[in-house]
Amino acid sequence: FDIETYQKPKEIFRVNNNEQTWTSFGLEIRIHSFAVIDTIIYAGSSSGIYLSYDKGENWTEMNNSVLDEKVVISLAVFEDNLFAGTWHNGIFISSDKGLSWTTVNSGLANAYVEIVTLHNNILFAGKACSWR
Repeated sequence: FDIETYQKPKEIFRVNNNEQTWTSFGLEIRIHSFAVIDTIIYAGSSSGIYLSYDKGENWTEMNNSVLDEKVVISLAVFEDNLFAGTWHNGIFISSDKGLSWTTVNSGLANAYVEIVTLHNNILFAGKACSWR
């Protein structure tokens, strides 16, 4: 993909590398994160995960998933594994491009995960905290 994306609440923008103008496209829901495996774009939203097979022109809600109606704050990819950090439900992993999901929460003190990222085959998770 030669696409960069930017989002504001309930609107997504993209620009091809050779262009200088951002254009609005696709979903009109609150998107928190993006990830790409092969030619599939995944969008983590306040109501689960959406998929696009055509560079964001059309989006499909991932139905019948354990992540339906869950707030997916962050997404990370390692090879064919997709990780989803969720608000209230911890971290999930899919090794089949999102068809099935398994929780990977052993050792997490709470299930409010704001960010997941990978570096050198190590998954890092940032949890939410409250300020007093």
